[in-house]
Amino acid sequence: MGARDDVVSRGPLAALDRPIDFRRYPASGRAAALVRHYWLVEYGFPPEGGTDVPILVYPACNLVIEHDKARLYAPSPRLAVQHLEGAGIAFGVLLQVATGSRLAARPVDEFVGDSIAIGENPAVARVRALMQGPGDAATRHAAAIAAFEDWLAQPVPSLTDDDLLMNEVAAAVEADSTLMRVDELAARFGLTTRRLERLVARYVGLTPKWMIQRRRLQEAAARLRSEPATELSTLAAELGYADYAHFSRDFAATVGPTPREFAAAARAE
Repeated sequence: MGARDDVVSRGPLAALDRPIDFRRYPASGRAAALVRHYWLVEYGFPPEGGTDVPILVYPACNLVIEHDKARLYAPSPRLAVQHLEGAGIAFGVLLQVATGSRLAARPVDEFVGDSIAIGENPAVARVRALMQGPGDAATRHAAAIAAFEDWLAQPVPSLTDDDLLMNEVAAAVEADSTLMRVDELAARFGLTTRRLERLVARYVGLTPKWMIQRRRLQEAAARLRSEPATELSTLAAELGYADYAHFSRDFAATVGPTPREFAAAARAE
């Protein structure tokens, strides 16, 4: 199993390079119904070294197994910042939207912006041991993913109609950049706006409007990182904003810097 560059992930807002080894792997087979992709990290900073990694999280839960803990993280409306120092590993799983509440055995709006502990069990211990075992990274990662997938089918044996519907809703929001309004999203799936809002609250913990805005901000950040010379008014229009000022306010309110400042930092890297 190899890392694939075509697995879309717009989460991290900073360059991830040495001493951080960050790799993404697609879910396959039966696991793809439960997992969007895996993100595996290994790092080793010198003494007194470290870094903060800002992340615009997706509207789905992440399960993360580290050397000293395993937790299920709900989506956060704010910018998440992960501090890395010393040496460590993280076996990260971006779950399909429906999977998070099933693993948590509760609606996501009960712990949105927070996390809950995943109890230590043989599967968690096995994944951790494989991540830290001998051999090259690709081999260790493939073995850890296989061990995780063997376990995941047990706590989430099947998906309900609502589970499948919410996975489709989330996929539509991310894949279709023309979806700008909540009523349009609801109509696409034959739902009332209120029904859609209740579904999103249960599975994401936030609102359909937030899901659409998060996609727009992730698109903006990814574009400005890869093409920092992008004309900002044009980008704002492509993202569906009436003007640059509105886009700039939304971007800065979540990311921190304005789009202009973010692009300047990307040019300087």
